[in-house]
Amino acid sequence: MPLDLRPAEQIGKIQLYEIIEMVILYEKKDKIASITLNRPEAFNSVNPEMLQELSRVLSDFRDDDNLWVAIITGAGNRAFCAGADIKDMKEVKLDGMED
Repeated sequence: MPLDLRPAEQIGKIQLYEIIEMVILYEKKDKIASITLNRPEAFNSVNPEMLQELSRVLSDFRDDDNLWVAIITGAGNRAFCAGADIKDMKEVKLDGMED
């Protein structure tokens, strides 16, 4: 999976970086935005990190007047998107259900 470095903090003259897994790949070419769900090992299931990043890139697409269309694909060849990643759903309480 592609990785990205994000500045985390600086201690004196030393810059520390956080390694971020790129769960969304986003590319702009001509008038087309390409958005790739990038968790093929989990059938591109959506976790909180992916949901946040997907929201960010879709907002960028919406706000960029040079883009006309967005194509959303899934990485790998096994699944486009399996839906929500239930492993990341710690506590889900539905209306009307008792604890």
